[in-house]
Amino acid sequence: MAIRRVSTPIALLIGAALIGLGVYLNRQGLRSTPTPADTASGEIDTVLGKRRPAATGVQFAKLAVSPEKVELGVVSTCGARRTFDVALANDGEKPVRVDGWVSTCACMAPTIAPGFVIEPGDVFTLPVAVEPWDFGSQSHRIDFRVSGEGLSPNATAGRLRVNFTVEGPLRARPAAVTRPELARNFAVNIDRVLPDGSFLPEAYEILGVEPRVAPILPPLEPGHGAINIDFQAIDDLAASPSGADLAAFEWTETPRGRRWKSIELTVRTSLEACPEMRVRVRNRGR
Repeated sequence: MAIRRVSTPIALLIGAALIGLGVYLNRQGLRSTPTPADTASGEIDTVLGKRRPAATGVQFAKLAVSPEKVELGVVSTCGARRTFDVALANDGEKPVRVDGWVSTCACMAPTIAPGFVIEPGDVFTLPVAVEPWDFGSQSHRIDFRVSGEGLSPNATAGRLRVNFTVEGPLRARPAAVTRPELARNFAVNIDRVLPDGSFLPEAYEILGVEPRVAPILPPLEPGHGAINIDFQAIDDLAASPSGADLAAFEWTETPRGRRWKSIELTVRTSLEACPEMRVRVRNRGR
């Protein structure tokens, strides 16, 4: 059989086409299959997002919280609010200013004002208070906001988780009161309840309220009590010479001067299992 030979020019053209096809396929393969380094970089960007340090050398704050998780057990609606201490440690090389914090529940917050500075290697003891609002198991978190030289502005550094269960023989509804926009008075029901918070029609009496800014309302039925918070009376007490020294008040500074931020009312009762309970009353910002 006769064999046809391919001329040299045609062979060169075919070879060049095959080489070009190989280069194209290799390039397509590199584009469709990322390298391990590319994959890792993408995952880091996804996890950190905008919190990733910039290439300018900005670093994250070095603030450690100890313990990071607190188990309080049962928090009762009777008596004073529950408090505990956590340690904030600066394990970095520059001072850290704690500008504030964000709590997932207003029922839990540090009891001192933010704005304090922790020097490198120092430990700051921070008191935290928990108030019994909603009955049952609770789990809340506080995220600390910090700033300082060489740190990301308003960075989150340090986190605290607190678990507890609210129980008690008396339940205030609402447990915390915010000043109404227009009304001078606000009634708070205080009911006799079972450990799970359900109503118990068992008679008891409210004996008094301190400070005296909330008259006692007559009971509607056995197991039901109520107080009528008088916001004008709270304003008058806060403006009086004696009001400035009352531990029940929490104060804040405003452009118009010092004003009361909240007040803790102590309700005394005839119930042996709960001789007194607390009701938190908050002022409106103005």
